[in-house]
Amino acid sequence: MYLLYSFAFTLLFLLLLPYFIIQVIRYGKYASSFTERLGWLPSSLQSDRRPTVWVHTVSVGEFLAARPLLEQLRRELQGWRIVVSTTTLTGQRLARAAGSARIDAVCYFPFD
Repeated sequence: MYLLYSFAFTLLFLLLLPYFIIQVIRYGKYASSFTERLGWLPSSLQSDRRPTVWVHTVSVGEFLAARPLLEQLRRELQGWRIVVSTTTLTGQRLARAAGSARIDAVCYFPFD
């Protein structure tokens, strides 16, 4: 079943690739985040070996809803790394603006 899922996802990705390329050329969307979305995360995420909590928030609304959780995690998990991923540019900006007081790293959620 996993093989079928992987094949279907790869096929779908290849079919959608022209759309992503057009979005990059016309609007600049995805240009800066494409490598992260392909799974190449920043080296700062790979080199830090602390225990990690990864909170994925799709949109601005989800990030805002997750802020109390992030604050509680920061208080209770001293010494742990808190990583937040988003899928939208606006969510990414908001997460980065939240500052390092709550979040150690922000990245785009990779394509499945």
